[in-house]
Amino acid sequence: MIIFDSSIKAGPYTVDGNEPSQLRQMETDVVNTHPGGGTDMYGCLQNALDLAEGDARKQLIVLMSDGVSRDDSWGAVDRAREAGIPVVSIAFGDADERQLSEVSEATGGAYVESDDLVKALRAAAGYK
Repeated sequence: MIIFDSSIKAGPYTVDGNEPSQLRQMETDVVNTHPGGGTDMYGCLQNALDLAEGDARKQLIVLMSDGVSRDDSWGAVDRAREAGIPVVSIAFGDADERQLSEVSEATGGAYVESDDLVKALRAAAGYK
């Protein structure tokens, strides 16, 4: 998990499997992170792709945003498409639905709009 605002704010946070203590620690780390203003979802996507590079496992990126990315760079989107990594985009609050749905469509992922995080993640997990 990577937390972003106008830049990468925290992370990546990772958990191996379903280890309860690791999940609790990640939750604590996330709760203690206070992102500010701005939205750089393309920079975050680029960072997630850097982490996925060289990993032979099947890849999926879940991109959650409640804002509008001022950067209109499609370099990360092109990179995800070329790597065959679908992006599931989840919109919250004042997210730019157009930006998120375009990213998902371009990468073969799915777009989900919901202010209910659990519902959104369930929909993202079952997108294919």
